[in-house]
Amino acid sequence: SPTSVLQISGHGYQYKEIPVNSHAVINIALHEDGFNSVFDMAALPFSNQPKSQVNYSVASIGTTESRWNSPGQSLDNSLQGQVSGLNVIRRSGTPGEGANLFLHGFNSMNATNQPLYVVDGMIYDANSYGSSIIKGHVNNPLASIDIKDIDNITIIKDGAAYYGTRGANGVV
Repeated sequence: SPTSVLQISGHGYQYKEIPVNSHAVINIALHEDGFNSVFDMAALPFSNQPKSQVNYSVASIGTTESRWNSPGQSLDNSLQGQVSGLNVIRRSGTPGEGANLFLHGFNSMNATNQPLYVVDGMIYDANSYGSSIIKGHVNNPLASIDIKDIDNITIIKDGAAYYGTRGANGVV
């Protein structure tokens, strides 16, 4: 039928949907899992959609690559250099200290500039409501999440449509 869609997947390769459109011969090239493509699925708060069908800036990172196997890395440190527009500033070289994440730079002088963290559909309280009472004391709530337990990381650069003003600095 003219509305038929061929779905192709393979171990170690990306998933792809190709419309048949009454073609007799279809040539298909599959890319490896680590290849960044518009056919990647973005895990959004209420559904999974291909990146090509999302009308705002979203980045999805799979955690199957070898870069996630380095010991002593926290989630926020491991995102450094993975997403364009995401500034990761490490707090120090001390293990477990973590990093500050900024998607839109510094937007507020008095409130937090950190993105909103959502874990399995629930808002994860990162205790970042502005500066600390004790200067220099930093709490890293993401240190309690093991990188090996994460299947996918999706970064929405403007999450205000889903989470209102809490998602205005982005959503991880």
